[in-house]
Amino acid sequence: LPYPAYVQWQKDCVREMVRVLKPTGALFYNNKNRVQGGLLEDRGEIVRGFPLRQVITWKRSGSINFNQGYFLPITEQIYLICKPAFKLVKGANKLTDVWAIKQEMKNPHPAPFPVELIDQIMNSVSGSIVLDPFAGSGTTGVSAQKAGKKFILIEKSLRYCEMSKRRLEGCDDWRNS
Repeated sequence: LPYPAYVQWQKDCVREMVRVLKPTGALFYNNKNRVQGGLLEDRGEIVRGFPLRQVITWKRSGSINFNQGYFLPITEQIYLICKPAFKLVKGANKLTDVWAIKQEMKNPHPAPFPVELIDQIMNSVSGSIVLDPFAGSGTTGVSAQKAGKKFILIEKSLRYCEMSKRRLEGCDDWRNS
């Protein structure tokens, strides 16, 4: 999508997610900045106007940078958007706002999240139902299962739906789906 259309689409998605949150609910929204046409597209503009409580920096480790015009990006932002009554579970407030968690390397999805990253979120909140509208390879479902939470995964790619299903069923060959 052209950048303005992408921003509007994501704002619409965030608006609906915030709308369905319980009064004690929270949204952890990840969207990394990108350089397009030699200039930074600040994805933070997507969350402006929403009840943004904090920005968590996910230090995900390095990757390959073929562009000689900027430094190797190794971080992504996770925006904590929440309703006024939201609280972290006891002890979670001892975590810092920088999470050094290595990115997933053996997942065939082009933008996978590590289970450890989602586990950190799951273990920090008391909610019992988790929604992931961009489910990809099902990492959120895997983490929710471990945490004993119900989950709803939405994914438009049939390939990734099948991958998630096999992964959540515990199939060893889910990466080949």
